[in-house]
Amino acid sequence: MAVIQERNPYTTYMLNGPVGSILAQTNEILKRIAEDDEHIERHTQFVDRWLSWNSEQELWERTMDGFTDVMGDEDPALLHFSKKGES
Repeated sequence: MAVIQERNPYTTYMLNGPVGSILAQTNEILKRIAEDDEHIERHTQFVDRWLSWNSEQELWERTMDGFTDVMGDEDPALLHFSKKGES
């Protein structure tokens, strides 16, 4: 079981869309309340890079499709998504 988990990208470095959205919100709040803290700034910059990379992956594009197709939201606005309707 441990080997399976270690090889699963979603338990190591990849994020699904809903988890990424929550992490993006948390990261943005952290940036705003600790803007003068150098360590927090480095951390939030890393998280921004991680989220940006994840937003370019296929699963996040399918998440956006779900918001538009299933929920009927024509213009979901989420942090780290670059274009309307796609990651």
